[in-house]
Amino acid sequence: MLYLLESEGEIAEAQRRFEALVQAAATSVKRIRIGFPSGSMDAETYWMGDRDLWCAFEHAGNRYWNALGLGNPFEVKTPPPDVEINPPLSGINRRIAGGFAADESGRIYLIHRGKVGGGKKGVGKVAFLRWYTGESETKGGEQSLHGGELLEMMDDGEATQVIVIGGSPTP
Repeated sequence: MLYLLESEGEIAEAQRRFEALVQAAATSVKRIRIGFPSGSMDAETYWMGDRDLWCAFEHAGNRYWNALGLGNPFEVKTPPPDVEINPPLSGINRRIAGGFAADESGRIYLIHRGKVGGGKKGVGKVAFLRWYTGESETKGGEQSLHGGELLEMMDDGEATQVIVIGGSPTP
């Protein structure tokens, strides 16, 4: 079982490790403007060409801003992220869907609670989790992952299901 990281120091170290893993895998780096519905932000952006994936990091108020997208972000003017996974700087904030968790061996994981938005009918946590776990055949014309797994995490004494985005190398 996983447990949620809550202390400012643990979360900052997990964020640092996440950024280091992305930076080590990057094939190109450039500071560009990232666009999103409420505006835009300049951010150092790391493109992993062999994975066709990019990631940008910044602080955004009470959370770390981790924006990820598909495709080469340097070929698009103001690319929007496909997903944001934004852990709080400290403590527990269930309004923030991203976070870091650890297992008994000390391995650190980037997690997401499955809370998604999009401003469109049918876009939300329930629909996403059905698609992610393979309960629905399609989502917006895309094939379901058919078997994405939710894991249990202890969250301030409460067991909750989360999506594991990725984990650090074994300590």
